[in-house]
Amino acid sequence: LNYESPMLRNPLKVEKNKQFFFGLASKGLYVTAEIPLTGFVCGQQVPLSINVNNESNVEVTEIAVELVKFIHYNSEMPRRKTRERIEHTPVIQCAGVPVKSKFSVKTTMLIPAVPPTTVGTCRILSHFYEIHVVAKTGAFHRDAVLRLPITIGTVPLFASQTGLYQQNQAPANLYPQVI
Repeated sequence: LNYESPMLRNPLKVEKNKQFFFGLASKGLYVTAEIPLTGFVCGQQVPLSINVNNESNVEVTEIAVELVKFIHYNSEMPRRKTRERIEHTPVIQCAGVPVKSKFSVKTTMLIPAVPPTTVGTCRILSHFYEIHVVAKTGAFHRDAVLRLPITIGTVPLFASQTGLYQQNQAPANLYPQVI
């Protein structure tokens, strides 16, 4: 991660405004999600801040956070073809947000043991990841989905001045020692 783009050290904030119409205009559902950087390793905690302002007449039944892995398989023979496979890993589920109310939460999400991001390093296979924050609104409405693209590597980001790991934490030991 330290040799990748310096943009991995920048915070990412995504906002979504969803309007519901029932023949009459109603106020909207405003959802924001923020992470302090976009480069992580397996076993690292991702600090996540979620704010929901439900000014609509539609209840949000649940707020869910999931890690989504996109896998692209590319072939060039006999013809050029790409297949995409998507894997969802639910990580956090929060309570819903009633009509005309607000909800705010700061939580952490653990990055599970997954292969590192491989966009552009291999012509045949590529992996990339997104954190999805989903405000579920029920059967008759589409859910509000916020997509936060992240990069997963093998070595954590170092802070530029101190030489310490970002957020002062090393990745968790995913392989316990056998005695």
